[in-house]
Amino acid sequence: MKISVIGKNGLPTNIPIKNYGLDEFQKLNAAIYLVQKDCNYNTADMVSRMHRYITQVLKAVRKGKTENVGFWLSMSFSWSLALANRLHIKLDSEMWKRFPGVCPYCNQPVCGCKERAVDRSVLVANPEHTVYPNTLRCYQEMFARIYPHNTLQDVAMHLAEEAGEVDEAIEHYMGSHQKELFDAIIIELVDVVANISAVANCLKLDLAIEMEKNFLDGCIRCHTMPCNCGFTIANSVSV
Repeated sequence: MKISVIGKNGLPTNIPIKNYGLDEFQKLNAAIYLVQKDCNYNTADMVSRMHRYITQVLKAVRKGKTENVGFWLSMSFSWSLALANRLHIKLDSEMWKRFPGVCPYCNQPVCGCKERAVDRSVLVANPEHTVYPNTLRCYQEMFARIYPHNTLQDVAMHLAEEAGEVDEAIEHYMGSHQKELFDAIIIELVDVVANISAVANCLKLDLAIEMEKNFLDGCIRCHTMPCNCGFTIANSVSV
C-alpha cells in the first residue's frame, strides 16, 4: 500500500488531486479558501453561493447545453465543502453513515424503492455490499451501483431540491440551535454531495477530475494557495 506523505496544509504531497478522498477535498478547500471564507462570507452567503451554482447545473440540463456542467458541478461541490468546513461537518464519515453501500430507504445495494419512504433506515455497513470508498471517484462509482436507473433530468431537479433543503435546515437551526436541527443540516448537505455525484454519473463525468482541472493551482480565480484575491466571484462560464 502506498503511504501518503502529508504536507504542512494537511494534504498528501504524493497523490494527485483526482485521487483524493472526500476528506482530502475538504482539506483542500480549507487550504485554499478558509481564511477568505471566514473573513468575507457568513453561513447564509455560503449557502447562497452553493445554491447559485447548483441552479446553473439545473439551467444547463433544462436547456440541453451540458458542455460546461463539469465546471458548475465543481463549483457546487467546492461551496458544499466550504459549508461543511464552516459548520465543522466531516463529510467523509457522514456520507458513509448515510450511504454505507446501500440505499438509505430500502437498505438494498441496488435501490428497489418504488416510492421513497418518509424515513431513512438505520444502516450498518455490510462488507458483502461494498468496501469503504476511500476516494471521491469510489463514492461516485458506489452511487452509480446503488442508483443505476437515475436520469439526468430527475437527478438535476433532485439536486436543486436538496440545495433548498440545506437552506431551510440552516434557517431552522440558526433560530434555536437544537442538536436535532443541526443533524438535519448534515443529512441535507450529504444529500447535496450525493446528488452532485449522481449528475456527474449521468453525464459520464469524473467529478474528481473536474475538481483537479479547476483547483490544481489553488484558487480558481487567482491560482494561489491560500487564495489571495479576496475571492468573490469565480471566472464565469455561461450557459
